[in-house]
Amino acid sequence: MNNNDERLMDCDGAPLPYEPGQSIGAALMNAGITSWRTTRKDGKPRGLFCGIGVCYDCLLTVDGQVNQRACVVPATSGAKIETGGRVLKDTAIQKETDKAARPEESHD
Repeated sequence: MNNNDERLMDCDGAPLPYEPGQSIGAALMNAGITSWRTTRKDGKPRGLFCGIGVCYDCLLTVDGQVNQRACVVPATSGAKIETGGRVLKDTAIQKETDKAARPEESHD
């Protein structure tokens, strides 16, 4: 078996690869996913913010345990991650949204 085959999690029904030592949040970011939930009041996107488990912006469900902080939960083979959405299927849309939110760099 290929080592890469062993380093896969299930995120909303889609495979999510990870590297040894990564948190789930790092694996999501490495896959180009910068947000995976929204705020209740305004529907604003949330993902990693502090990266050390203090702010709770990166919550998701891991193996049936709700409200897990993606930035501190280690990525493990076969972990089932639920974001409440379809983050991997919507990655292309998210990348375009992020690109539009960044100001253009000046080359003057």
